[in-house]
Amino acid sequence: MSRIVRIHEYGDVSVLRIEDVAVPAPAADEVQIGVKAIGINRAEVMFRNHAYLQEAEFPSRLGYEAAGTVVTVGADVTGFAEGEAVSVFPPLDIARWGTYGEVANVPARLVVKHPAALSFEEAAAVWMQYVTAWGALVEQAKLGEGDFVIVTAASSSVGLAAFQIARMVGATVIATTRTGAKRQALIDAGAHHVVATGEEDLVARVMEITDGQGARVVLDPVGGPSFEPLTESMACGGILLQYGALSGEPTPFPLFSVLSKSLTLKGYLYSEIVSDDAALDRAKAFIVAGLESGALKPQIASAEWVGNRRWNLTFKTGQLLALPEGDLGAPALVKFAQLDGMHRLIGGKPIAIDMRVPDRAYLRCADGPCPKQMALNGRAQ
Repeated sequence: MSRIVRIHEYGDVSVLRIEDVAVPAPAADEVQIGVKAIGINRAEVMFRNHAYLQEAEFPSRLGYEAAGTVVTVGADVTGFAEGEAVSVFPPLDIARWGTYGEVANVPARLVVKHPAALSFEEAAAVWMQYVTAWGALVEQAKLGEGDFVIVTAASSSVGLAAFQIARMVGATVIATTRTGAKRQALIDAGAHHVVATGEEDLVARVMEITDGQGARVVLDPVGGPSFEPLTESMACGGILLQYGALSGEPTPFPLFSVLSKSLTLKGYLYSEIVSDDAALDRAKAFIVAGLESGALKPQIASAEWVGNRRWNLTFKTGQLLALPEGDLGAPALVKFAQLDGMHRLIGGKPIAIDMRVPDRAYLRCADGPCPKQMALNGRAQ
């Protein structure tokens, strides 16, 4: 029996259960992994809340990202040996191949021998963000040297990955954020320019930065009212990749900009890359090369096992996340992902997030009290 995180209904973090489950042997084309670290992202929170593209079949596993060691392989699998360190491209079926647990069976084509320099924690944080950004920017937009790219929701994991990938191919990054509070953090993370859309005119700033040409590429997971000014900021013949709908508000169709500039507006899904073997191989080659060269750097700086009871995670931004002891750690990490989705904590104002007390999140900011609305059933300090 292995300890596996499952849900029996949709809901908030309270529906997560850690259960003893008999995990079957891997199918012929699968690899069974002993999980050492998992990644957390908004897609899993949306899945749990019944706000995702896929329906759950209860009881359902969940979890897209993991790293660990090979336990055993299916009958048709070659190239992997027991005990090898590997990580996982997020699969197409979050319920069938969920990674939250001590053991996970995943398709062999999605298993990667990551660079040895990566810790398990770093390896688990790699593939969703970098594949999403690579697929949009390199595979579809053909981003290259001399291009300008606007990255919205810039402090998200995909946004930060987009900075690094754009720099790898010689492009210039224009990051957007709502206020100037994250400006320096975004510059430190790799953005060349930062536009605070709540304080500056996006179109005017982009035209100033690009000498009146506009940005050829836009990567946006938000939509909503910001859609029109984004297209007004684009260059003739530009392409906008829409990979999310975080706004929740109606997204107007920018007819005049599309017609006058011959723009391409494209919906983009991570699954477009994972379902295409050739594209998947290109993604692996690009990302592994970037990781080995140091051009791509996951945002987790370190993970500390404290007193043999709980984890402290330190992000590349220098921010510390303190998790509770024992079985409460996994639900707390999912709750943190939800909180980050609401308030963009990574790369933001808090310097420490303390979640050691169940159902509480204590935030500490460097330049004074954290905004009270940041606290989720907890307290801002």
